[in-house]
Parts: sequence; C-alpha cells; structure tokens
Amino acid sequence: MWVVRPVLALVAVAYFHSSAFAAMVNATVGQVLVNQGSGYQQVVGSTEARAGSTVVVNPGGSAQILYPDGCSVSVQPGSVYTIQSQSPCLAADGGQASSGVSGTTLAVGAVVIGGGVAALVLLNKDKSASP
Repeated sequence: MWVVRPVLALVAVAYFHSSAFAAMVNATVGQVLVNQGSGYQQVVGSTEARAGSTVVVNPGGSAQILYPDGCSVSVQPGSVYTIQSQSPCLAADGGQASSGVSGTTLAVGAVVIGGGVAALVLLNKDKSASP
C-alpha cells in the first residue's frame, strides 16, 4: 500500500503542473500590467501568467498573450483581458480540450499508474509458498 500513495501523488503533480501555467504575457509596446492575485505588477518583456490573471494595457501600449498551443491574443489599450485556463483557439475549434487534460498528461499518468501497479504486484507477490 505504501507504493500507491507516492504514485498517486506523482500523477497529481503531473496533472496540476501542466494546468498551472496558462499563458505567456508579452509587453510589446508601452506599459502592460498583470494581476495574479496580489495587485498589478508591470510586465517588462515577458512573464508567465496563470488562469484567472488579468492583463491591462495602458494608453499607447499593447500586449500579446501566447498560450502553450501557439494561440495568440492581442490586448489593446483600455481593455482588460483575463487569462483562460485553456486556449481560446481550442474553444473556437470545437472545444477539443474541454476536459482540461492534455493527451500528454493522460499518457504520462497512464505510464506512472501502470508502473505503480506493476511495482505493487511484484512487491506483494506471495513469498510464503511452501516447497
């Protein structure tokens, strides 16, 4: 049983790590601000932002939001953009990622769970067989 808990913990870390990072915010021109829950911070160059973070572009500025799948969203002055948990391009293409779990995450999870089950079976093999 001691093998199951670490395996489940590893699967949880792999799943939540892949969904923790949502997008890259690139300040292309002027002043761009990002609020990730602790107040607005100015973006100098680029920064990672998780789902739910808000991006504000001040007058004369612009920003580009780049999602891991390559989807790009422009943010213009005077607007507030909220980082989505999935790419807006996927949602526009039929919502293929609506489960929030990527194919890679599923594959890694399957391998880890399979390895954990195999280890559990091998470790719990009946060692008290009579001669």
